[in-house]
Amino acid sequence: MTKEQEEKVEKVLDVFDFEKVKKVMDFLDWKWATDDGGIEVPTMYQIIKFARKMLCKALEHENSAGGGFAAFYDKENDILELSFSIEEADSDY
Repeated sequence: MTKEQEEKVEKVLDVFDFEKVKKVMDFLDWKWATDDGGIEVPTMYQIIKFARKMLCKALEHENSAGGGFAAFYDKENDILELSFSIEEADSDY
């Protein structure tokens, strides 16, 4: 990853409201699988680490989603985006 890409990831992480996401996850008792096979509401550190991983994947042209997060990279406009959603639907459901 280039320095410019790293800076782009850090910019998104700096402005994203992870505290709001953590509050929603705590309120909904939203659990993720842990590395040791358990299931628990993630810590703030785990949430941010996961978001960083997804943003890096998006920059590698692998837009990704999981755990409520979605990361997208619009190469044409050089825009990196991170979102958190608790509900979605499309015509395939």
